[in-house]
Order: sequence, then structure tokens, then C-alpha cells
Amino acid sequence: MELPQMCRNLLLGSILAVAASWAAEPPRQGLLTLGKTATPPQIDGVLDDALWQESIKLGPFMLPANGGPAKEQTTAQLGYDDAFLYLGIRAEAFCLQPETNQTHAFQKNATAQDDEAILKDDCIVFIISHGDAEPVMYDFFINANGAVLDSHGRGPDFWGTRDLSWNSGIRCQTRVESGYWTIEAAIPLAALGLADEAKPTCRFLVGRIEKRSNETSAWQHLSRAFHIDDDWSTLRFAGLVPAIGRLDLPEFRSSQNVSSITLSQPWPELLRWQQQRQRQNGDVIAEHVDIPANAPAQRWEMPVTLTEQEPFAFQLSLGSSAGDIFLATPRYAVKPSFTDLVCLDKATAILCNGQPVKGNNIALQPGINRLEVEVPAGQKLRFEIGTHRFELDDTWKQEGGAYHKILFLDQTVLWPNWKAQALHLSPGQGQQLLFWPNGLPEVDLANGYKLFLEVPNGCELRGASGYYKLQKVEFREIGLIDGYRRYELLFPGVKKYTDSTLTELHRWCAVLLMPTPRWNGGGELRFYAATPDHLAQEIPQRVPLVALPPVNGRQPKNIFFQLWAGWLRNMDDINLRDQIYATYIPAGITEANAPAIAGLRTFSLINLESWNLDLKNWLAQGDDYRQLQINDKRHRCYPCSGRMLYTPEGRDTLVQAAKAWQEKNQVDHCNLDFEGSVWGNCLSCFCPLCLKQFADAYQLKTVPTPEQLKNTYEKEWITWMNKKMAELAVLLQEGVKSARPDVVFSVYTGYHSEETKRRYGVDWEMLRGKIDLGMCGYGYNAKLLQATREALAPTPMASGIIIHPYTSKITSYPSFWSQAEILQHLLVGRVGLLLYYYPSMDGRSFYNIGEITRLAADYEELILKGKRIEAEFPLLKGPSGDNYQVLRHAGQTMIVLMNRGRQPAAYQLDAAVPALAGKTLRDYYTGQTDIMAGDIAPGGVRVLLVE
Repeated sequence: MELPQMCRNLLLGSILAVAASWAAEPPRQGLLTLGKTATPPQIDGVLDDALWQESIKLGPFMLPANGGPAKEQTTAQLGYDDAFLYLGIRAEAFCLQPETNQTHAFQKNATAQDDEAILKDDCIVFIISHGDAEPVMYDFFINANGAVLDSHGRGPDFWGTRDLSWNSGIRCQTRVESGYWTIEAAIPLAALGLADEAKPTCRFLVGRIEKRSNETSAWQHLSRAFHIDDDWSTLRFAGLVPAIGRLDLPEFRSSQNVSSITLSQPWPELLRWQQQRQRQNGDVIAEHVDIPANAPAQRWEMPVTLTEQEPFAFQLSLGSSAGDIFLATPRYAVKPSFTDLVCLDKATAILCNGQPVKGNNIALQPGINRLEVEVPAGQKLRFEIGTHRFELDDTWKQEGGAYHKILFLDQTVLWPNWKAQALHLSPGQGQQLLFWPNGLPEVDLANGYKLFLEVPNGCELRGASGYYKLQKVEFREIGLIDGYRRYELLFPGVKKYTDSTLTELHRWCAVLLMPTPRWNGGGELRFYAATPDHLAQEIPQRVPLVALPPVNGRQPKNIFFQLWAGWLRNMDDINLRDQIYATYIPAGITEANAPAIAGLRTFSLINLESWNLDLKNWLAQGDDYRQLQINDKRHRCYPCSGRMLYTPEGRDTLVQAAKAWQEKNQVDHCNLDFEGSVWGNCLSCFCPLCLKQFADAYQLKTVPTPEQLKNTYEKEWITWMNKKMAELAVLLQEGVKSARPDVVFSVYTGYHSEETKRRYGVDWEMLRGKIDLGMCGYGYNAKLLQATREALAPTPMASGIIIHPYTSKITSYPSFWSQAEILQHLLVGRVGLLLYYYPSMDGRSFYNIGEITRLAADYEELILKGKRIEAEFPLLKGPSGDNYQVLRHAGQTMIVLMNRGRQPAAYQLDAAVPALAGKTLRDYYTGQTDIMAGDIAPGGVRVLLVE
């Protein structure tokens, strides 16, 4: 999930604390003025009412105790009328994105009102308080089911005095959507003691408890907990307020930064938008932008120029020309992030971006920096930034008695963001690097531009390539310079700069980095862009390289390890593509979405998209053959599912199309990845034929409309669509196997649950015995995994694991798969494991995969057929649940201990049990014996063989 820009900006500076003092208003913890609405919102969970278009949006949400912005961001809005206080919430949730298949990680278990179990769910907290001498407080915890825990308390111990028997009469509706959930609530003002027309100034807090990432966040700065009233913001009631849709904080980098505010609707009066910076000596720097009366809805910017690295307090506010404040952010304490270029010699004059430089330190800003120097003829002039040095040479442009050069800072984008920490490499295990070739701004790109890469001696770059012939790249090695091997990539087709980073990775450039056995470890990857004449060039960016042991995996014969490789099969350079695929084999990967490659089985996805399954002749017969969507529009490539699945000619067409697909693609494993809502997937047709088929199936007297389906027959429609999905899978499998009978046909979707039936359109029970394999992921929920196994049995099932980030919209440092995670998920279904996905992997994941594939290859029959017998080998201490498994088959016994935690975990077996009498325990990985007790490393496994 992509964080809002305001949060990405905050990540670039350090939010340290909330400043302790301020000379005057606005309040330290911020202020919000509420507008009164003339039209009450419809409480339905959809935030599209006039109130939500006319009010102020609060964000970003911050972690407690100076923790910076929350990963899962939230937007809050408030308003009121004569009878109610209204609350609108939009909470982003990564696990609710359909493609993650982690909806089970979203907690919404409590359904009863006033149930304290709501606190164990994903929920929003809203607190409002008023009164000075005897302050009273009202709090509300609301989960995604619309269940509310409300209470009333008094200060100073607001938490300890909570009266849970108090009921506010709140009306609340929620919605869970793709990637977010919403709350819309109406709280009676009378219940809050705010029924009088003249309302007191209040204090408030709006926060969030998020379970997947275990985050607690709030718009306010939290010192410790929600109910500390020193952290609450001021809340005022007014008539009208300007509609503020977005407020972005600056990056807090050296030189010029920008804060911005978005006005969603014109406002009839002048608005003053102000920012204040208080230095450590108490001096306050105040700057403002006046937004004219009736200015159009648009984004307004205000520069923030930072020339010193000294920490300061920072606050933004928006008010009227008369001084009334509509919005003031909490006050942040900021430590700017500076990058200094040092001039090592004496220059007559130095200017950077038109500003004179005092001394020898030149503060560079992210992006473009225009350097101008004056120096006596013949004098040497050297510059240093970090470990990088350069000097005045013939790549500088001489003009008007001065030398000019354009320097870029942090311009080239490498994804994932390995630069944030380090890149881990194993000798002989290739590493893909993805660069976004978007050019350089404000320079002449008539001849394209270049990207230079340097790797330590012992490492090599094997080539570079684009995809689909969208990006031509010319690759050459320059040579070995100062212990680093330098390479040049020329992009002759890049004639202009592209500001935004495209999320589609097939538009990027891939480079293969290969650490050879000659690499002694250490060093760094360096990369920088330049124009061909070097008049403009980038300061080198650096990624530390960390050496790992060689990968020592082995491919099992029957257990599969399936790696999703992204766009790799569509790479322009076929030789480079095949080199990358070959690097999967040492880790024990058995199959990938690849063309025919020696040593790898190939899998591919089958679906009803126009570029996949050829149904164009069927669709060309007329609109009646194309899907009618719920919005009453015909889909461009999806067929009418009723006509295709339930007529002889339609079924035969689908089977023949699947047969042709297999003959063309020649795959070993065909997968139907089905993850669409029953209201909007490739089978969701609402044409008269499909609606009549539904009515006949359920013996309805009249044919329902789509609206009636949602309001009256939702349960029946879900079941009907699940049946259609199962029928589609059966027909596709028939077609594929008619071309090649031994092809494995699988379906991928979420775990078996009512949510999966509705949200992804699949009921695993309807696929039992009808397909070769069920595949699902991600995340580990023992209850849902067991439900999926039972729904499919005897059809085998495989689980999946995912690395974050898996989309270039997210620029966080990548995670990796631990040995414990890999092995635990393998043992779910025993037959194999889905790995998603290659572009985000480095040597840590490859090494750990290799350790588990080797185990699977050596003890394949035991893993596939072993019976669990933990009761015979009780632990005196150690991991529990599925983190401890004992398998026995054909005279072999294996004890598996897995530590999914971040700290070492101790274990101890009971040596007195009969099952260990006369037996020896041997550690599979170390060969050690006499290991009845020991430690399991964080993310590690201990595999003990009973001999």
C-alpha cells in the first residue's frame, strides 16, 4: 500500500518529539475547528456526503513516543449539526488489498456492542472532553463490524474512571473495501453534554489500533497512551470551515523544501496558511501564504528553506485574516537531513542554486543543484562528498568567467530500496537490480543519458535489459578502477525526463549482479546517472554489500518450490533472462513462470483476459456474448458467463480455447489465479440470461435486479457465483489436459472462509476432487489453514509466502523469508510452497530457501507422508502449536522446532519419554548430537533426527 505523500515526506526527515513550548497560539497539540452542516450525512459507511466534501481532513497519523508516521495511514473528519457530532474515518489497510490474500490478518471478531473484545480488533478510538474544573471525557472504540465500546469518565484519571455501562446512543456504519475500511458515525450531542447552542471549547483525540503491524497511532502526538489528556488537541465549534482535502509536510532536507495544502472547494474569504519554526534559542521564524478569497480548488505550496542542521519545532496552521484558526497541526520537533559537498581547495567564489556559499561546505538538496565556481586560472579545485571525490576538469562548462556544473542528488531510483540498509549476496547466486530509467530533469537529453554502476572486484555485472522492447539499453564494461569494476548503461531512447516513477516493473531496466567466488565480501554497489558529456551528473548513491555463505539448496523430486518471477520471461535480452532463471536452481527452486529452461519446470497463469485466453471469435458474435457488468456496461473481453458455461457451444469454445492455450504455452503447471469479488469478477454477468438462470436455480417467481441481488439474495448470489467459478475451473482443466494429460492444474486464491467466498469468489469445497492442487496464501492463520485443508481434502493444498514490498509504489526496505517461515508454510500442505516474489529477494531469502529445499530433498517421503506424533515427544519448554512438529514415516522420525520470533527461543525435550529410550538425536544441519536442550535462533529452525 502506498503511503500518502505527506508520510513519505516525513520519512525523509526525523520526527523526534513534540516541542515543549511555544511563544503563542496555536496550541502545542494542534487545533481543529468544526463546521456545522446543513445536510446531515446518510450514515451508511460511504463518505460521499456533502459534510465530508466540506470539512477538514486530519492526517498524517503518527506513532507514539516520537515514532514517526504510521505505516498504515488514517484520515479522520469531524462535523456537527443541531443534534449530532459526526465522525468519518478512512483507514488504509495493506492486508485488505485483494492481491495480498491476507484479509485474515484484519481483525474484526467482536460483533456485540459494549464488548471489551473490540480492543483486540482493528479499531478506531475517538475521545472528546470538556470542562476545566471537573473535566468529563467520553470515549468510543469502533471496529469494522460497527461494534462500539463507549464509556464515560472524569479527570484526572480518565481511564481508571471509565463507566462502561454508559451508552451514547451512537449510530454507526462501516465498510470494508479493497485496501481500506471506513467508519461513519453520528453521536448525539446531548449524550456528550453538548446540546446547548453555545458549545464550550473541547479537547479531542482520534487514534487507531492496527493489528497486522501491531501499530498504535493518532493524529495527535501520543506520549504513552490515548487517555493522557496532555496529548489531546483543542476542538472548537463554528458555522462554516474551509474544505481542506490534504496537507503535506515538508521533507525537512537541506536547502529548499515545500509544504503544501489542498483546498477542496473555493472559500469566500482570504485564508492565511502559516508555518512556524522555533529554533533552539527560542527565535521563531514565521512564514505564510495568503490564499485569495474564492480561489479555485487546488494545491497550494509554501517553500521551507533550511540552511542549518540545528533541530527545530515546526507547526502548520490555517486561519482567517481575522486570526481565527481553522486547523493547526500538532507541533513536531524536527532534525533536518543535510548532505554537504565539501570544497577541499580555495575558490574565489562558490554559488549553489544561485545562492553564495559561505565557507567550504555546500549544502546540496535532493534533485538538481546548479554549481558555479570562480577560481584563478590554473588552480586546482577538488570536491568531496562522503568517500566520493571529483575535481574541476573539462566536464565543467566555462561561461562568463565561471565554471558551471549540474549535480544531482538522490536522483536515480533503485527498487527495492536496498540503499536503506544493505544488499546481501551469496557467491554464485545472482542478484537482480531494477533501475527506473527516467532521465535527468532540466538538461539536454538529445543523446539520451547514461547510468554508471560500480561493483567491488570479484563481483560482476552480467548484463542489462528492458522488457517488451520498451526500453533500449546499451551495456558495456569500462574496466577495473581503484578496486571497483565500472560499467556503463546508455539509454539512447530517453529524450525527456519523466517526473513520476512508473509502478509497472516491466518499464524498468534490470541488471544482473553476480558475486563470484573471488569476491572477498564487503564493499558497496555504486550507481549514478550523467548526461553523455558529463556536464550534468549525479553524486554516486551507495548500497552496502554483505557477504553470505554459498547457497546450498537441492531440488526435491516431488515437493515443488514455485517462484513467481514477475516480468522476467518478457525480458528483451534472452541470454540475460536465462542466466537469471539459472540462478534459481542452486536454491532448490523447482518451477517458475518461465519459458522452457533446463532444470526448471514452467508454470503460467490462465485467465479470461484478452491477452491470455483467445475468445475473440466468441465475443465477436455480439453484445449478448459479452459480460454485462453491474454498472450496465459491456466488458471489453469477458464473456457472458451464463452463455459460456451453460450452453454446449459455450462450454466447447472454452475447452478448445484452453487446449489451444496449452499447445501454445507448453507449461508443466497451469494455474487459475482467481481473486475477484462476486460482484465484479470475470464471471459476474448481470445480463437478462444470467439473471434468469439464477432465478430458475433458486425457483424465484421473478427475475431479480442487481440491486435486489445485493439487498435480498446476497447469500444465494455468492453461492451461485462460487459454483460458476468451480465450473470454469473444471472446463479450463479439461481443455488444458486434452492437450497434455500430465499438466498440473491448480487454483490460487485466499484461505477457505466466508470472506473468501464473497471477496474472491471461491468456495474451496466446490473444488474438492475437481482440480489437481489448491494453492493459497499469505500469512499464517492456523484455523484458516486447517479449514482450507479440510475443505479441499483429499485434493492436496500448498500455502504461499510473500516478501514486502512487492510493488514499486512502496519504497520501504525489503523483508526476507526466514527458515522458520519457509519450513512452517511448507509443512501446511507438505506438497510444495509458493514464493512471491523474485524482484524483492536478495541473498538472505535465497540462502534460507536453499536450507529448506535441501531438507525437503533429503527427507521427501517423510515430509510428504509423515504422521504428526508430538504427543510422544513432549517439550518441557519451547515453541508451541504448529511451531513444533514431529513427523514419523517408514521408520524415520524428525523433530522440527521453528522460531518465528525476533529473539532466541530455548527448547528442552523430556529425555525420560519412552520414544527416546535408546535413541540418539542428531541435528540435521550441524551434525551435533546430545541436543535434548538448546536454543533456536530468531527466524531459525532446529531439525532433530531420532536415530
